[in-house]
Amino acid sequence: MANAIASLCDTTVYLGKHQALSHITLTAHAGEVLAITGPNGAGKSTLLRALAGDFKTNDTVRLGKVDPAHTPAATLAPQRAFLEQSTSCTWNFTVREVVALGSSLDQADCALASLHLGSFAQRPLGELSGGEQRMVHFARCLAQLHEPAGKLLLLDEPTSSLDYRRAQLIFNSAKTFAQAGGTVVMAVHNLSEAAQSNRVAVLAEGRLVAIGKPMEVLTPAVTKQAWGVGISVMRDATGRVTVTTES
Repeated sequence: MANAIASLCDTTVYLGKHQALSHITLTAHAGEVLAITGPNGAGKSTLLRALAGDFKTNDTVRLGKVDPAHTPAATLAPQRAFLEQSTSCTWNFTVREVVALGSSLDQADCALASLHLGSFAQRPLGELSGGEQRMVHFARCLAQLHEPAGKLLLLDEPTSSLDYRRAQLIFNSAKTFAQAGGTVVMAVHNLSEAAQSNRVAVLAEGRLVAIGKPMEVLTPAVTKQAWGVGISVMRDATGRVTVTTES
């Protein structure tokens, strides 16, 4: 597979006294979308935060050749962007101004156009719906990493609260980012989305249950271990994904 962009090596993270991640080892490569899935509380968001450099983990996390937790924010910003579950902006900035944070107005305009948000550019962010604001913050991440090759895009449940059309737009944009040489690691609950990724990692109780190609990982044996219920995910020759549960 292509070059490693980000990795965890035997990484353990404690949140207070709670062990949120336990001895996780995985690598995300250039050109791929890696979906992280699992039940609520499995450690998906914590894993993304570890890759972003939010925790000091004794040099077990790498972004390229550096430990992101010990790298200045100004150095990290052009290399990785993180769309968290909850995003907010208390200033009355316009959409264009928000998207340009960390990049430029020209790059903001390109990102907005790619997501069909050009007509929103001069509107105050606070006037938009929650789903629309999520799209704007995703555009901000794209503008920040305007040249994807070798860069890391972290997405925490990026399609939550979005209608079907916008959810597909974000997912397709993530795939386009990867196809341009970037790396996408995204936490998802929707197994249909996970099935369209290049690889899937399944977490449960802070541990890595399985990682591999979607149809090899999203099987009743694995899902029963993670969710307590057998789930089958199948994709036909047209790419259509069907998710079924055992009766």
